[in-house]
Amino acid sequence: MKIPQKDFNQELRKTIDGYEKQLENDLFSLERKYKIFFLQKQQKIEVSFDREGQNPFESGYSSSISLGIIDEDGELVDLLKINIWECNYLFLGLPMSRMIPGAKLVGELVDESVKEIRHEIRDYLEEFLQEDEK
Repeated sequence: MKIPQKDFNQELRKTIDGYEKQLENDLFSLERKYKIFFLQKQQKIEVSFDREGQNPFESGYSSSISLGIIDEDGELVDLLKINIWECNYLFLGLPMSRMIPGAKLVGELVDESVKEIRHEIRDYLEEFLQEDEK
């Protein structure tokens, strides 16, 4: 959901921090849980939490989680990436790297809840493991 600069406040910052921390923890927890199943298929999963920038309310800040499936040759088979928060200047709907006259600072927060994202990741892993069995 897009959030205009006028709605940037301490409550939103806490929400962003909460999403980032919880999803990072959940992602690494799921990696530990599913790692053995992928090793049995001579594959592995790699996860990462990525953050660019220091202040979530500055243009250029972004945070996301990624989960990659790697085959026995080290090749990326599939990738799931979920953006948590991104903040940019927008001018006529296009992201800008810096402020220009008429641009507005806008943030975009993931629409799903942490619980829904956790289920999405789990379903993705389960589906990927079942595909190979067919």
